[in-house]
Amino acid sequence: MSPRERRAVLWGAALVAGALLLRGVPWAAREANAAREGLAERTVTLRRTRALVRGVPATRESLATALAGVVALAPALVEGGTQAEAAAALAAAVSLAAGQAALRVVRLDPATDSAPGPIRPVTLRGELQGDIAGLTAFLRAVETGRPLLTVGTFAVTAPDPVPRAGSPEQLRIELEVTGWFLPRGVP
Repeated sequence: MSPRERRAVLWGAALVAGALLLRGVPWAAREANAAREGLAERTVTLRRTRALVRGVPATRESLATALAGVVALAPALVEGGTQAEAAAALAAAVSLAAGQAALRVVRLDPATDSAPGPIRPVTLRGELQGDIAGLTAFLRAVETGRPLLTVGTFAVTAPDPVPRAGSPEQLRIELEVTGWFLPRGVP
């Protein structure tokens, strides 16, 4: 091979090597960065896994405490395994409290609740009639009795603001009462 041919081959080899370096170096850098990020993610996952394994006894104790709390909460729940059964039980409880407070139940309508979770709300919207003493007794019975109920909103209006002498006032009470129930099939 002549010196001129050798120089051409060397120049060609240098150009090919330069082209490979121009394409190969960025690719190698990207691969190194990806490997470094993957290693960092695996390290974080390993640390979390070790922390979870160390916390298994505490998690078991926490679960036992939570389950004991749910069992203790059971008497405060509205009976019924479905939304309709719970609404009926809630209507019975509200009607009983209204009757004991000398209030007349005009209407009780179930409201739709679609909150997810193992313990679900059941709500009634209703209208009652009676006097202020009956309203006070009703609210005390509902808010402090069993099952645990909450009066979310209520409005009181007096159709006749000036009652006859010696007769109690007649109030119209619109309210929303919510209780909680455990649906069937939830452990």
